[in-house]
Amino acid sequence: MIVLMVIAASQFLGYLGGAGFWFRRYNGFFGAMFFALLSLALAAFRALSLPGLFNRTATGWRLAYYAMLIGALSGLLHFNLPALVLNGAFLYLLFQVRNYYR
Repeated sequence: MIVLMVIAASQFLGYLGGAGFWFRRYNGFFGAMFFALLSLALAAFRALSLPGLFNRTATGWRLAYYAMLIGALSGLLHFNLPALVLNGAFLYLLFQVRNYYR
């Protein structure tokens, strides 16, 4: 439980002090809109992938893969190391179960 709290706190602090903060500071509204649209795209891909993942279709797996790539891009732009590590671990797991999705 403590590990999850530390990871959550580090992600929050990475969001506040990462590159996303500086991007929004210098670009104002457009930078904030970019990260808002990135977050919206991430949520949409994750939501759309769920039915396909439960039915074990290749489309569901592909949408989950795109969601992981968007999450990794967001972590990279925010300089959020825990997010990058977790995305890498889940990408590895996602590729391990790829053969089960047709």
